[in-house]
Amino acid sequence: MADGSRITKKKGGALFKCENKIGLADVIFGDTDDSTLLGAFTLASLGLALDPINHQLRELPMVL
Repeated sequence: MADGSRITKKKGGALFKCENKIGLADVIFGDTDDSTLLGAFTLASLGLALDPINHQLRELPMVL
């Protein structure tokens, strides 16, 4: 946690779809009053990144 304390939650995987992109990302199973957050790993699994200047999703450049 932000204050340095530790909690235990279950972890799994979830399939995400955004337009025509599909990706698998790790998820933490929280309680009903926990916050919902679509994070950088989820966006990366879809090949997307947030453009904070223009407030848009952008495709990540593919690097081999």
